[in-house]
Amino acid sequence: MQRRKFLTGATTAGVVAASSAVGVRASAAQDTVRWRMQRYYGTETDHIHAPLADDIRAASGERMELTHFRGGELAPNDQILESLSMGMLEMAQGFGAYWPGRLDLGNIEAGLPMAWSNISEAYHLWYGLGLEELLREAYAEQGVHYICPMFGGPYDLLTKEPISSLEDLKGMRIRATSTISAVLEQFDIPTVYAPPEELYLGLNTGSLDGVIYGGAHDYKLLKLDEVAIHYTELSLLQPGYADGMLVNMRAWESLAPDLQKIVELATKEMAAQQHYWNNTEAQAALQDGGFQVQSLPQDDVMALTEAAQQVWEDEAEKSERNAKAVEMIRTIARGAGRL
Repeated sequence: MQRRKFLTGATTAGVVAASSAVGVRASAAQDTVRWRMQRYYGTETDHIHAPLADDIRAASGERMELTHFRGGELAPNDQILESLSMGMLEMAQGFGAYWPGRLDLGNIEAGLPMAWSNISEAYHLWYGLGLEELLREAYAEQGVHYICPMFGGPYDLLTKEPISSLEDLKGMRIRATSTISAVLEQFDIPTVYAPPEELYLGLNTGSLDGVIYGGAHDYKLLKLDEVAIHYTELSLLQPGYADGMLVNMRAWESLAPDLQKIVELATKEMAAQQHYWNNTEAQAALQDGGFQVQSLPQDDVMALTEAAQQVWEDEAEKSERNAKAVEMIRTIARGAGRL
């Protein structure tokens, strides 16, 4: 993957003063800021996250070093926000749906069913209508600075048997997250939650008939194509989710302005690279012939959109901030003709 040269204009003048603030550890000899970053991914994204540390080190004139940790190595993935708030981590790539009880916008940030249908709509929601500002406000209340979203790839259904409509799912047991379950259950489709590490066994033993977890590449990484090959494009959400690139607030405010800019630019580049990787790998996985691909009829897609309104309304009722975010989503859906 060819990396863009985006940091060449970043200023590297000055030296960061040593700080005693929580989350920033400086070397007395070299005044080097050392941060720890955890993602919730495993080894599969090593090639994307390693250049982030290289970019920050080079652009800062080696005044800043970032050490990467994979999912669960320093903190459980669902406790990343708490670890950031407490200063146990300086930086993280997190998933808002892990902490909706702590962050009112958590589920909305991660992606409500039918909230956006392409990357342009997602960008407009964040940067045109103002979801980014609401997220920064919400995360700041947790002692965390929100840098930017990292949009994922497809989010579709994998089943052991072929699917031609929602009606076909009524006799199946489908793995889904809570917000997706709330939509599918309106069509009398039984759902259950299971963590990724249990999906292969569930499909193999028959305790699961299908899973909604990600795209074709995600399913291949988990080797689910060995036990299920029917891939159905649901149009639930594309891109299929949004991660948040997050920094402990005291660590962020302790950085010199030029280092803040370097971290911001490098992080946005990494987020773009991961979105690109998610999509290209998903397309390659579908084209290699291992999956049998089908799509839901348009009438079913519209029915899912209508059913999703109850999920949107439930989120809107959690706070005034959530209500503003849901109205932004409705604005996009109306503009696209989905409502």
